[in-house]
Amino acid sequence: MTDLHVCPDALRNQANEIRQCASHYTASSAHIGEHRMAPLTLGAFGRDIVAIFNDVTLDVSNKLSKSAETIQSASDGIALCAKHYENVDNDYYRQFGYIDESIGY
Repeated sequence: MTDLHVCPDALRNQANEIRQCASHYTASSAHIGEHRMAPLTLGAFGRDIVAIFNDVTLDVSNKLSKSAETIQSASDGIALCAKHYENVDNDYYRQFGYIDESIGY
């Protein structure tokens, strides 16, 4: 039999770290999306290059944005898991008399 211990605070801390990562992805997406080239930035002969560059920046920005959503979803799931284990622990402590709300702990 395996002895398994889950620490809700550790899971919550991990969820916060992952949430911060998602915010970096969101900031990067916005930053890249804001830096498009004007059509004549590289001159008349560079219009095609500018169009390709702008298409790529839009694509990268969109992919970073979708990645941020996915990472945020993972963070939310881990935070939910932490809450679940915290509730399980609290139920266990109540069952054995370690927590008694009527006296304040």
